[in-house]
Amino acid sequence: MSNAFKRLGAYFLDMIIIYFIAAFISSIVLVISGKDNQFLTKFDQYNTFEIETNEFKNLLNDSYSDNKITEDEYNKLVKEYIDLTSDYKVSDIGLEEYYKDFKITKKEFNQISANVENNYNDISPKLFYAISKMNVFNTICSIVLSLLYFVVFAYLMKGQTIGKKIFKFRVVSNDDSRASINQLLLRTLVITDVIWGLLRIYCLMTMNEYGYQNVVFFLNSMIYYILFISLLFMLYRKDRRALQDLFANTKVIEEKK
Repeated sequence: MSNAFKRLGAYFLDMIIIYFIAAFISSIVLVISGKDNQFLTKFDQYNTFEIETNEFKNLLNDSYSDNKITEDEYNKLVKEYIDLTSDYKVSDIGLEEYYKDFKITKKEFNQISANVENNYNDISPKLFYAISKMNVFNTICSIVLSLLYFVVFAYLMKGQTIGKKIFKFRVVSNDDSRASINQLLLRTLVITDVIWGLLRIYCLMTMNEYGYQNVVFFLNSMIYYILFISLLFMLYRKDRRALQDLFANTKVIEEKK
């Protein structure tokens, strides 16, 4: 069992290396193109909007937990929503209209909550799409680095990456011969973000912001499902071969000290 988690540790170490190199190269490109401040501003705007939207939803639910909203709670909600976004007025969620008689019915509360969710679903995809557009080079860079690192570099190192070198592992063919470059490529396509990254770029170029966000969240989750399945294979298969090993006809051996 420890062998499987050590292999997982080697994989995450390799992915961290690729992530930081890709981020470093992408940041240089953003600076050269003069879009670094624009990207950071948009990225901060998106994160702030996500956090403050959740905070507003929690505040709204807490304020109505006793089936009423006091004047102080109403004023706080108005202030919080104005701070949340400049794209919509308080009247857009119905809070101002429904509170004219200084009370909120359950039906009105549900409608306000639905309006908040609708406004969120309108703004969030636009911000996410804009960030993805500006960050597309990072995705391309990650794909190229993954192929160079897990295929070319690993082949030159006879089946080892930096992570595998540190954790004393080596990828070999299932017959114990040296893993070919085609086998390493197959493993890389299964276990890294190469395929999903290419699909994200395709969706970015062909879809609008509303469809794109939902599809990307699904694509991003797929790599974690594959990692989980691979971990189960390493834990419970007698030969400890993971999903990518079965596809590529390889295995991972632990080098003796």
